[in-house]
Amino acid sequence: MRLRKRVPLFREERLLGRSALRARALVELLPLALASPAKARLCLRLTPRFTMIAPRLLSRMHDVASEVARRGVEGDIVECGVWNGGSLALLAAAAGSPCRHAWAFDSFEGLPPPTERDPAILRSSWFKGWNTGSPERVTEAWRRCGLPADRLRVVPGWFEETFRKSSVPAIAILHIDADWYDPIHLCLERWYDHVAPGGAVLLNDWNLYSGANRAVADFFARRGGGPEVRPLSNVGGYFQKPG
Repeated sequence: MRLRKRVPLFREERLLGRSALRARALVELLPLALASPAKARLCLRLTPRFTMIAPRLLSRMHDVASEVARRGVEGDIVECGVWNGGSLALLAAAAGSPCRHAWAFDSFEGLPPPTERDPAILRSSWFKGWNTGSPERVTEAWRRCGLPADRLRVVPGWFEETFRKSSVPAIAILHIDADWYDPIHLCLERWYDHVAPGGAVLLNDWNLYSGANRAVADFFARRGGGPEVRPLSNVGGYFQKPG
């Protein structure tokens, strides 16, 4: 299991951490730049200041969002666990429709504590403020991609509170980057039924943290089964909403 280690020198807000993430991005983007220069430029524009997601995974997320747009699936983009907004901006740029709104749900206070449904090593490693993002950076990432300001909805607060107060009738792309079992399960409970047939559900922590896989499995087990989750990269998965 790969963990985002708590090593202060390499945290993204420090120069050494930003430099390491930038170097990784440049190496991973070299092959992509040859195949799709525009997509590579978009990924590089957002890494690492606005997203910690590896460029090859961002590239696959871009492909999924582009396919949703190609199929003409209507609805908004909802991202649960936003950090600094890079992946949300990328999905919106790839999905293309100026009619879509993008919803950015995040506590902006870091990750909540994992529970007994998550591995013990994560519970012992957790600290308050882990992966704290910024609403201002979310807006900056959006502007950097040239996206219309009136289409972005930033919703700060814990999911348990903000989900109850928010209404998104139709979702074309649901991206869940919530790390632990409980918030991932909550995201599916609240938003899965709003995903339009043919829409995409992306699971950033699939095959990274075991609680993520278990949350998805438990959610669909209670419904008598669900779609197969397909891998996006060495981590991350997605599926298309049946219908």
